[in-house]
Amino acid sequence: MLNFNAPPLKNSTAEPVWKVLIYDRFGQDIISPLLSVKELRDMGITLHLLLHSDRDPIPDVPAIFFVMPTEENIDRICQDLRNQLYESYYLNFISAISRSKLEDIASAALAANAVNQVTKVFDQYLNFITLEDDMFILCNQNKEHISYHAINKPDIMDTDMEGIMDTIVDSLFCFFVTLGAVPIIRCPRGNAAEMVAVKLDKKLRENLRDARNSLFTGDTMGSGQFSFQRPLFVLADRNLDLATPLHHTWTYQALIHDVLDFHLNRVSVDESQSSESSPAGARPKKKNKKSYDLTAADKFWQKHKGSPFPEVAEAVQEELDTYRAQEDEVKRLKSIMLLEKKRLIDLHTNVATAVLDHIKTRKLDVYFEFEEKLMSKSTLDKSLLDIISDPDAGTAEDKMRLFLIYYITSQQPPSESDLEQYKKAMVDAGCDLSPLNYIKQWKAFTKMAATPASYGASGVKPMGLFSRVMNTGSQFVMEGVKNLVLKQHNLPVTRILDNLMEMKSNPETDEYRYFDPKMLRGSESSIPRNKNPFQEARQGKRVLYGCSELFNAAQFIKQSDRWRRNGYWCLFGDLGGILEVFDVLKDEGYLIKTFWTCKVDGFLILLFGLISINTLTAISVIRYIKGCQPHNAHHINKRNICLVITEVWLFSLFWAGAPLLGWGSYRAQGYGTCEIDWTQALHSVPFKLYAISIFFFNFFVPLFIIVFTYVCIIRRVNSSHKFSRGGDVSERQRKMERSITRVSMILCAAFLLAWSPYAVISMWSALGFQVPPLNGILASLFAKSASFYNPFIYIGMSSKFRKDLQALFSCPRPTSTHRDTPPVLLAQPADVQLSVDGFKVKEATEPGHNAGDVIHEGKSESPFRSEHLRSPFIEYSNFSPHRLMRKHSNSGRL
Repeated sequence: MLNFNAPPLKNSTAEPVWKVLIYDRFGQDIISPLLSVKELRDMGITLHLLLHSDRDPIPDVPAIFFVMPTEENIDRICQDLRNQLYESYYLNFISAISRSKLEDIASAALAANAVNQVTKVFDQYLNFITLEDDMFILCNQNKEHISYHAINKPDIMDTDMEGIMDTIVDSLFCFFVTLGAVPIIRCPRGNAAEMVAVKLDKKLRENLRDARNSLFTGDTMGSGQFSFQRPLFVLADRNLDLATPLHHTWTYQALIHDVLDFHLNRVSVDESQSSESSPAGARPKKKNKKSYDLTAADKFWQKHKGSPFPEVAEAVQEELDTYRAQEDEVKRLKSIMLLEKKRLIDLHTNVATAVLDHIKTRKLDVYFEFEEKLMSKSTLDKSLLDIISDPDAGTAEDKMRLFLIYYITSQQPPSESDLEQYKKAMVDAGCDLSPLNYIKQWKAFTKMAATPASYGASGVKPMGLFSRVMNTGSQFVMEGVKNLVLKQHNLPVTRILDNLMEMKSNPETDEYRYFDPKMLRGSESSIPRNKNPFQEARQGKRVLYGCSELFNAAQFIKQSDRWRRNGYWCLFGDLGGILEVFDVLKDEGYLIKTFWTCKVDGFLILLFGLISINTLTAISVIRYIKGCQPHNAHHINKRNICLVITEVWLFSLFWAGAPLLGWGSYRAQGYGTCEIDWTQALHSVPFKLYAISIFFFNFFVPLFIIVFTYVCIIRRVNSSHKFSRGGDVSERQRKMERSITRVSMILCAAFLLAWSPYAVISMWSALGFQVPPLNGILASLFAKSASFYNPFIYIGMSSKFRKDLQALFSCPRPTSTHRDTPPVLLAQPADVQLSVDGFKVKEATEPGHNAGDVIHEGKSESPFRSEHLRSPFIEYSNFSPHRLMRKHSNSGRL
């Protein structure tokens, strides 16, 4: 790019072309860790300026622009064209520029008569910052937009989350374009990492669709050594391991990042005060900060940045002793190499001294050793409360970090009494408890208490005081500081990466999704088991590390503190309270010990949902038989009803229990519940068969039956009323028809409203499309609450249901204790006949009635009318046993 997008010519005797580099803040962050001012001058860059600074015209010099394609930057480039600032313009955009913005530049060039001056326009796809050969971050400017706090705040809107994911995906796409390789993507399920993986896979597929214009075909500039193999890209969520960013470190680079101002490979150190005394009455001099660049050209830095600090201190001392032995030669020869070596020794002496001051002042060696034992579950030789209560042991922030690591890594949370003691000690030490409150809510919400992250075998070995650095005249006085030798141990991310690279079967990674953008859409998540893609690669594997944001412990604690200031604790508190209600489902020895919590949760929710669906279907069929098939109504008896209920439960148990046996699977959702993993249908034929079967037999078939039966009932009632009296329908019949129609329509609508959105969302997921979290939550809420509000529909719409329910829960009437009470005869024995089917009315002649009339519900009806009233729809509700018979205590008979 700096050579006008042409490859540099080696061993060329031509004079370099002098040029001007114009960049914005994004471009400055990308270039500054890679190139020094000297290296820029070697490439012909005589002047480098910010795009939005005041710039004077230089008409005889070409200008290279390296900016983001934002509206403000495009407007400023158009202004430069109108002002004729430079001889020619080489426009390089960090991300791909849209066609509309290109047209804006073209219009401005035409208006300024500068079309010939716009020489080249390139999309560089460099929207990421390379800090080292094997480490990069996504952005530095506007990093709050994709920060840990922005992604995990509870009230984030779907549109905001989509914007964050698009920003991350754009940077990752640029990275792989520069790398020149299409990755194989693996990610966990149910968090932001999965959303990024889905979007990145889609963007890579769209680019690979057109082979002629693809960025991954042909002679790509970044292919290099990765052209012969496919990289594995593992996406991990920060919530996977929150203890590591809080951990007090012991290696050189990590200590610099933790205790000093280290930003984009530049560290700032406070200069020591001058030994000269200040004049009387003069203000004390402020400490000046001096900056040092720690680059790849620094061999000492490259060799010792990952070493424990005691080894670094000893190496600096050795380098200093060697230099002093050659000091006379330096003064005599003025060797450039020795002068550069002297500069680097001074650099690391100042930096290491500043780090050592923090270690000694804050007792960081004590914190590091104690935290290593906590994370490795080793025996503690000192009480945690003693360290927190020690006023000389570190700052309030150090104490809070130590306790947070203890809280995160503990198998069981401390008791309330112990927690109060810790809180009191931290408050006395000046700690703000807001980060602790956030970690508590995070741990409860993500159910991390049941599955804490394992950090493997680790530990430290104290070696006493240093050997050589304690000599007289040493630059590092290490009294009271332990020489702790690190032991290698695997962090969760390291262990996950190893399992995925070696294709090991492990419960921790077996559920990770698999994306291959070069494969067909229907097979995007199928893992090829016949061949290990890494088995042909060389043993020494290269790992590149990237992150959306590189923060130290202090910055992370500040982000966790923002939840309190922004008022998010109300929502978190409510969610935490809800989770505490269902705390019995945690796999911590309360009720469930043999099944994983998520599987039990998903099984119970699906079971009762299916029972609700199938019970509604059975009720509709029973109503259909009684109303439309009266000749089969005798089959509706107690025995058959019990048989139907049993079949409903067995049928529901089969479909809900199948995932527990391997046909289908449950997985945790981001909103605190577990459901069927519909996405498994993309890469497994048995899972696809399960998804199709459960939709067909538990949604489409019940939906057809419910709609069909209630439509038939409505038509039957309507036709019966029209047939009676030659089509003359009474108001009572119309009211009955309207009631039955209303109940039927409400039941059908309730079923559709409850289960249709969930079925659509599930099928959408099974097809491989991303479902917005809010839509998934609302669909699940309607579906899984159906079994709760369906009984209320029956209670509100059916008077018979209310009467039967009242009779079911009513108290039995007490028997009489008065034996002398004479019996009261309510009916003559000849007036009532008792049969198997219930009470039947016998025709009788009574005063006030004709001989041809029958008595029905206290009214006189004609024989023609009585025959109609004996249809299956008639209920003899007024002829109850309590009105016709009474038990007498003195005789013991009816």
